[in-house]
Amino acid sequence: MDDLLSEFEQPKERSQESKDRRRRLLATAGIVGLSIVALGSLSTGALFTDQAQIDSDTVVTGSVDINTNPTTSLDFGATNMAPGDSAYAKLIVQNDGSLQLRYSSTGKATNALGGQLDVSVYLLPSSASTCDAASVATATQLFAPAPLGTSFVSMFGDSAVGQQPGDQVLAAGAKDGLCYVATLPLSTDNTFQSTSTTLTLHFDAEQTANNP
Repeated sequence: MDDLLSEFEQPKERSQESKDRRRRLLATAGIVGLSIVALGSLSTGALFTDQAQIDSDTVVTGSVDINTNPTTSLDFGATNMAPGDSAYAKLIVQNDGSLQLRYSSTGKATNALGGQLDVSVYLLPSSASTCDAASVATATQLFAPAPLGTSFVSMFGDSAVGQQPGDQVLAAGAKDGLCYVATLPLSTDNTFQSTSTTLTLHFDAEQTANNP
């Protein structure tokens, strides 16, 4: 009985021919499997495909472009001032860009007379064609009479980003007429006889869009 049980418990050793046949069967099965995978890949790659492409219209940015007229020399026509006299000069500030802008201004003067001369700025009504005592009487004062000195001082507005008190807004293509008044005070003494000074005006502009 024990011999019979041991026959079932221990598998018989296969012959060399049986082992070779098993190897051939396994190799054939592997080749068939690879062939099926390859056929599947070929079938997937044979599907119809298509593509499309489109370009957008041109995207164009706007511009901020502030200019003045005159561009180089503001003429006060003041060649023989006496204490108590005032001289007037008109300056056009224009928006030559495509975006609405806001602008501010600073100014300075050269030498000691610059610290003696009182300068003021007025925003003229659109109907005003001249810059004189009569026109400033109905204009909006942007800068009260004060000496400029030899370092830049704020005249109106602020160059800081965003809407600041005194900033002036100009639509694209629009213009502002500014009237500058230079007054030699009655208190001016002999120290300032036969002297001169030059004013320098600086403007800063920024877009108003998305910039509250």
